[in-house]
Amino acid sequence: MSQKVSRARAVRRSRPTVEALEDRCVPSGITKVRDLGTVAAPAGTTTVNLSLSAAVADGDSIVVEVATHQAVTTGAVAVTDAGGNAYAKDADAVNPSGPLRVLVFAAHHVHALGAGSPLTITLANSGIVVASAAEFAGLGAAVPVDAILAGTGLSASPSSGLAATHADGLLLGAIGAVGFSTIIPAPIPVAFTPGAGYTALASATQSTDFTPYTRLDLVPEYRIVSAAGSYAADGTLGDNRVWAAALVAYRAAPPAPSDLSAGLSDVTAAVVVTPGKPVRLANGRTRLRLTLRNGGGALAVPLSLVLTNLPRRARLRKATGVTAVVAPAGLPFLNVPPSADGLFSPGETMAVVLEFAGKVPKRYRPAFRVVAGIGPR
Repeated sequence: MSQKVSRARAVRRSRPTVEALEDRCVPSGITKVRDLGTVAAPAGTTTVNLSLSAAVADGDSIVVEVATHQAVTTGAVAVTDAGGNAYAKDADAVNPSGPLRVLVFAAHHVHALGAGSPLTITLANSGIVVASAAEFAGLGAAVPVDAILAGTGLSASPSSGLAATHADGLLLGAIGAVGFSTIIPAPIPVAFTPGAGYTALASATQSTDFTPYTRLDLVPEYRIVSAAGSYAADGTLGDNRVWAAALVAYRAAPPAPSDLSAGLSDVTAAVVVTPGKPVRLANGRTRLRLTLRNGGGALAVPLSLVLTNLPRRARLRKATGVTAVVAPAGLPFLNVPPSADGLFSPGETMAVVLEFAGKVPKRYRPAFRVVAGIGPR
């Protein structure tokens, strides 16, 4: 059989460099989906409802930050929702000079919630309450908390202090601030600049209309990190205020288990294989042309097409081998090396011509598992 591996016309508006490939592999699988809304309630509050601004997808995580100005800061605080999801209290920082309390709650792998559904925050002791919620995807399983740390002070530079974390995580910073005035009006909402590498989440503010005139602010932030290290939740306030800052580091979900040996990865979802029409040859063989298109990120390793539905009476001529450790075992595979530059770039196409001996049905459409990497097949 004459087996040809030829290069079809490639679609390349920009060829990625080696550095770009490395950068693409760095980020964690955690993503912020959206802010879910805020709520603010005046003095005397014990229960508030935060109405979700959008639906929450099944399996995602909801993180809720709460700040309170209460005379008594030792009572229980709880978060519940209409879906029966369980919220763990992951951080609880108190600055008695406020008195100011900042808490972080989270529920993971949640049941889906509809837009407008309430998150209910219940306090044992009344006070001013502000809260913010956000949805994240890609957080870990049963115990995803990696590190917790809190700091308090009176300045314009809030910081939780440094906490050591593992690689691939979400750093959730919840910073509360209280400002006081003996004359009308209450202090304006605090100006806040997130710490280096952080992005602000939706903030909330509430003031009193009695002396001492008080302003309570919640200014949460987040950062997704891929490297282990020591991190703080910090930032800069527009003026000196009483503050409390809590940092909770959540771990990413572990990668899905693989049936492939070390050095191999399944890229079936990224590589689109489109077969043409089978062509009958004079020698009784059948020739089939395939077009491979890279619909994902750049691939810089050889590819193998594992033919998963070879007709019973047909044989792939000059196959590279037969799978032994890659499922399905005992089926022929064909190595398709990238071009001389070592890359199969996003949007690029390659052509492969297969030749079969034996009987191939006229309407046969082959199915493949596509494996990348160097290792036993």
